[in-house]
Amino acid sequence: MTTKYPDFLIVGAAKAGTSALFRILGQHPSVFIPQNKEPNFFAFDGSIPKYAGIHDAETIVRNSICDPNEYYGLFRDCKSHQVTGEASTLYLYDKTAPSRIKETLPNVKIIIVLRNPVERALSAYNHLRRDLREDSESFEEALEKEHLRIQQRWEHLWHYKAVGEYYDQLLRYKNLFPDNKLLIINYDDFLSSPDMIIKDVCEFIGVDSSVSLDVGQKYNQSGTLKSHFLHKLINHPNLLKKGLKLITSKKSRKFVSLKLKNWNTAPKPSRVTNISDDYKHLSRYYLEDIVNIEKITGLDLSAWKIQE
Repeated sequence: MTTKYPDFLIVGAAKAGTSALFRILGQHPSVFIPQNKEPNFFAFDGSIPKYAGIHDAETIVRNSICDPNEYYGLFRDCKSHQVTGEASTLYLYDKTAPSRIKETLPNVKIIIVLRNPVERALSAYNHLRRDLREDSESFEEALEKEHLRIQQRWEHLWHYKAVGEYYDQLLRYKNLFPDNKLLIINYDDFLSSPDMIIKDVCEFIGVDSSVSLDVGQKYNQSGTLKSHFLHKLINHPNLLKKGLKLITSKKSRKFVSLKLKNWNTAPKPSRVTNISDDYKHLSRYYLEDIVNIEKITGLDLSAWKIQE
């Protein structure tokens, strides 16, 4: 059997709408996506690091793949008329992933979604609070812990401030891939004009952009839990999940899990309004990075710059 290689990769950023983009593309009849988001194959050199963060082993480690046969097996069911791809947000942040991707998939198309880095960091914090992993009572306290957590090798979702330093991350891709293989999207545009952005993405990956896709479904949203019991039932190993594996398909379990997660999550705003002095400080920290991003991408990111 001929090995099928991904035609496109959604490489990040984390908490910038990549889950929504991935699942929306999966509705297209000419696109095949694997059930497993975040396989992280190109971020690891043959083995998965031992991450030290709270429940890291049950999240990033559980989903990650190092074996080439297992990774390319994700695309085995792709039909001849379909393009295929995967989404791993670690690929943008990881320093080694771009060169591994280029070496293995020299013609792959790269999709990058960038979000206001302050809002992205706050969304990551809310995500980890929702999942009962972040024990810091405030965002500011979590930021103070970040440097030590990075040193102790907590997974990248805990790197609230560092993940938002996009400029150097973008350069790694722009130095390896030509512009016609890179699509860089402003998350704000994805929120305000999802149909237009999906049309652009479809044209970029080479599928019919006139196909109607449902852009209204919410995916992997941050927020607060309605029921901690239901959250643990969905996200942690238990006898009920083991029993369901025997009588249901993986696809149907994923569908039900998504519906339950969405129902159990009360949205919590991650757009920063009434900005505190701490948020202003973080925005100033990113200002030079934002200006440099505008220069190399042509994006208008004026809305990301703090208004005094």
